[in-house]
Formats: sequence, structure tokens, C-alpha cells
Amino acid sequence: MNDSKSTEVGPVIAWQSFLPLPDTVHREEELQGALRGDMALFDDADRKARAWAERRWLTIESGLKALVEISTCKDPVSAAAIYGRWFVGSLNGITEDLREAQEFVIKASAIGQSTARAMVEGVLIDPISRA
Repeated sequence: MNDSKSTEVGPVIAWQSFLPLPDTVHREEELQGALRGDMALFDDADRKARAWAERRWLTIESGLKALVEISTCKDPVSAAAIYGRWFVGSLNGITEDLREAQEFVIKASAIGQSTARAMVEGVLIDPISRA
């Protein structure tokens, strides 16, 4: 009797030869991570577009309200004050929209670069945690 342990390697089953190699699995995980980043970007873009459309609707309503108030004014100073409030509010809204758009473009650029890098180099850098 032989006390030494022997390891027998049986024949390779056909489906086992198609299993991904460890580095292939790692690359697949990186690409899936990049895809998740892209999908998060699309979801974020959808939310921002809906919020923008809602703000535009509110802007239309406030503009119409200001026009009604101006049309009922007997005093040009009061009309100018109403117009001034509406104008300042509109400019503040535009400024906020542009700031939000700038932040989105920066985030989208980071995610796009990360996705491209993951495809080319196989190295995924998570831009969402950095943004």
C-alpha cells in the first residue's frame, strides 16, 4: 500500500474547455461595471430632463402670472417692479439650469472616459465615486 496521496486528473469535459479564463472574467466584470456607469448616466440624464421640463413649465406659468399682474397695473412703477421680480427669477433659473448642465457634462465626460478606458485597457476607474 502506498501512503502518498496522488492526484488524478480526469479527462477534460468539453464544456470545461469553454470556461472563461480568470483574466477574461476580470475583464468582463470591468466592462459590466462600465456599462452600469453608462446606464446610471442615462438614468441621471432622464431625471435631469424631466426636472428641466418641469422648471420650464413653472417658468411659463410665472411669466403668464407676471403678464397678468402687469396688465392690471395702473402705475408704471408697479409694473416695472413686477417685471423686475420676474426677470430676476428667470435669470436665477437660467443660471441654475446652466450650473446643473455643466455638472452633468463633467460627470458624463468622466463616465465616458472610464468606459473607453475599460474597453481599451481593461482597467475600470469608477468616476461616480470621484464625481
